[in-house]
Amino acid sequence: DYEKHMSDETVGQLQVLSEITRAILELHKPESFVLLGCCTGNGLEHINNSVTGKVYGIDINPEYLEITRKRFGDIIPRLKLICTDINTGNIPVSEADMVFAALIFEYVNIGTAVKKISECLNKRGKTIVVIQKNNHNRFVSETNCPSLLQLAGISKEVNEYEIVKAF
Repeated sequence: DYEKHMSDETVGQLQVLSEITRAILELHKPESFVLLGCCTGNGLEHINNSVTGKVYGIDINPEYLEITRKRFGDIIPRLKLICTDINTGNIPVSEADMVFAALIFEYVNIGTAVKKISECLNKRGKTIVVIQKNNHNRFVSETNCPSLLQLAGISKEVNEYEIVKAF
């Protein structure tokens, strides 16, 4: 349902996030990459194993991580999948070159998330953040996947300046 919803023509987020992942990997060429909120691995198809040797996929949903493992476990040799809740758990990664956090801050405590992301980066590490703006529309679009409407009850619109200030 999540992938159907995110790739629906009225939403288009799966496609956009995949393209952003490709672009940041090509531009920054991280040796170690953390995909925070990796879901089912969208964007990992753009990993170049000769450039990015360590890849961490982190998500709260173990079923999503299992799908990611099936899709990319044989393709990305040093893929490590970690099931954790960024609000309450740890990110057991250190010295990462890059963390990509797309559509995460809408569901977590910003201060807690920034602290944990910062702790897993090396001194020159970068964090790329993508947030959703609803522009006075529904936060979760209606699609043929009504189960996703429950996300509207736990999500919040975030202010990008609050994230920048926290970092």
